[in-house]
Amino acid sequence: MGGVQRFGYESPHSRCSQNSEPYRHFVDPTTGAHTQAIESYWNQVKSKLKCMRGTTDEMLPGHLDEFMWRERWGRGINDRFDPKTAFSNLILHIAEQYPQ
Repeated sequence: MGGVQRFGYESPHSRCSQNSEPYRHFVDPTTGAHTQAIESYWNQVKSKLKCMRGTTDEMLPGHLDEFMWRERWGRGINDRFDPKTAFSNLILHIAEQYPQ
């Protein structure tokens, strides 16, 4: 078992059985998550991990946290990663966690 399955996540492909139509759970009825969006996001993460030459199971959650933080808080005006924006937001978040 590889990929995200070893961490307890289920691939949408494994939900399909002989008696159900393929991709019946295209949108999760509980969370509203789209399986294609999740798989697309995971492919972006895998691409980043390949650039890093992989990671360990213990480090993966931290790398996922960083990936999501950079995507959320590291984007500049042109909606691309901007180191200055990321650094400014990092300082702001640290200041929020450790007020004087």
